[in-house]
Amino acid sequence: MQVMITDQQDAVKPDYAKLKKISAAIMTYLELPSNSELSILLCDDDFIQKLNNEHRHIDEATDVLSFPMSEPGISKKIHVLGDVVISTETAIRQANNLKHHHMLEIIFLLIHGIVHLAGYDHETDEERDQMKDLEMDVFKHLSDIKLLDDFSLFKILPLIKRIDET
Repeated sequence: MQVMITDQQDAVKPDYAKLKKISAAIMTYLELPSNSELSILLCDDDFIQKLNNEHRHIDEATDVLSFPMSEPGISKKIHVLGDVVISTETAIRQANNLKHHHMLEIIFLLIHGIVHLAGYDHETDEERDQMKDLEMDVFKHLSDIKLLDDFSLFKILPLIKRIDET
């Protein structure tokens, strides 16, 4: 699994190696091909608002956008999964509102984005429930394999509540 991160924001200073490790663990849990390639873009609200307007015709900032790649990769050796774009400014606001750490919110948005790239959506109530359950399973898996050890259970509980309420 290959994960590339582009950082075009100044709101947070993420641990890139940890984000890559978490991304690979998510992709492995979702049983995506081992030759998958994922691109993550961390940006600000202005940038994601432009993307949201251009691609979804919604002229406002959002927390995360996913852009799956429908074309085969450069070679048969690479499975280009797509791009996950995360606004760190929105992630920080959401984390503050929900009283959990902003990196947990970014991880949640990363899970959400990768689950979309894996082919899941939330257009219907049934799809939304299925996606929510899968996101919770992924989050628990990350905790089980100790990738969320930087956060105490006290800090994780509000995020579990957030997943359960979406």
